[in-house]
Amino acid sequence: MKDAPGNLALLADSLFDHGREHHRLGELGPAAICYERAERATADPTAIQICRMYLAMIYVELAGQAHLDNAADLLTEALEHFTATEPTNLLMREMACRCRGVLGLLAAGRGQLDVARELFQESYEGYRLLRDEAQGVENQDDLLKSMATQLMRTAGIHSWQENYELALQEYQRAMDCFLSLRLQARGLDVAVCHTNIARCHLDRREWVLAEQVSRKAIEELPDDPTGEISADAQLVLAEALWAKSMAETSGAPPPDEILRRAVPSLVALDRHRFSFGDVTSRAQWVERMQRHYRFVFAVADAAGDAALVCDLVDHLLHHGVYGTE
Repeated sequence: MKDAPGNLALLADSLFDHGREHHRLGELGPAAICYERAERATADPTAIQICRMYLAMIYVELAGQAHLDNAADLLTEALEHFTATEPTNLLMREMACRCRGVLGLLAAGRGQLDVARELFQESYEGYRLLRDEAQGVENQDDLLKSMATQLMRTAGIHSWQENYELALQEYQRAMDCFLSLRLQARGLDVAVCHTNIARCHLDRREWVLAEQVSRKAIEELPDDPTGEISADAQLVLAEALWAKSMAETSGAPPPDEILRRAVPSLVALDRHRFSFGDVTSRAQWVERMQRHYRFVFAVADAAGDAALVCDLVDHLLHHGVYGTE
């Protein structure tokens, strides 16, 4: 056909859009098929690399070792393409930032924490420069949210490396970004950030601050459709109350009261074991759940609640806390 190239471009755009929608809904298989078909339907080198980048994101979410190796190859090639274009091309620079962020997730999942941190920081800086240069464009909230995401990831690396002071600094910078968003664009991000800050205070043995910040996360939490964020915040608060009670001689809540708060939240959070978006999120969930289970076991033992201890043991024997592979 005379206009075949134009028709192919329209077909590629349509396939890519369908892939994005499947991806948004968590339908990874159909999304991957659409991205692959969109790549084959276009002759534009940049469009090909964008399709491959999104396909790599699917591989990261699938998380098997072969998938991760494929994702690393696709992302590295895409990043080389995006960074070789004119520096005035804002779309290419945004795609490069996205590549670096996902490569950071891959590095973190492989235990290369210093590499991951550098990639997250480079991605953040790229998004920051884009936002500074693109004042007034429609996607200001998207760029600001992307900046905050990279700061949160950097903070998570610092926390894994037990650099809690640096983690708190990065979480606070992320919080500043989230609070700069329009209210309707914030979603659950502020509550997530508060919960992570409270967890850092727990790790620094700052029980009062951990209690205050986790209460703030719960009080300011908007509708939480899945209950995951609320459950995590409740468990952090319960651990703060328990730790504070162990350090005080009076006025501390009894173990039974702590358990009434903690156990329903533990059960609610455990339901989300299959909802991970990538290997790093899976690893973070495993770490959180191991910590939460240790805490609830300790309180149940202190309360002399043998039945709860048996129930927890039975649950772990039948379900376990899933690994990262």
